[in-house]
Amino acid sequence: MKGTVLVTGASGFVGRFLCMRLISESWNVRGTLLESESPSCLADKVEPVTVEPLGRNTPWTHALTGVDTIIHLAARVHIMDDHAADPMTEFRTVNVDGTAQLA
Repeated sequence: MKGTVLVTGASGFVGRFLCMRLISESWNVRGTLLESESPSCLADKVEPVTVEPLGRNTPWTHALTGVDTIIHLAARVHIMDDHAADPMTEFRTVNVDGTAQLA
């Protein structure tokens, strides 16, 4: 094994294909899931790790233990029928604050 990679957004379109590629190149891959997601949505051989929704207080310690590399793909995108009271604030909370918390 080359090492352990944490892929956030591992259940998304890009994330699934990236995980498969990393596995084919002998990486140990850990993929994040929200509580509402099933591990079956991850590519085969991906170690699932459940995380809270991205934001400024998202705890990452358990997901990062033993990780050598992080590839951050999780984001709030393509919400076609958005019911958030303030969609722009929701986008910033996930895409800006959540990313900063992971960094």
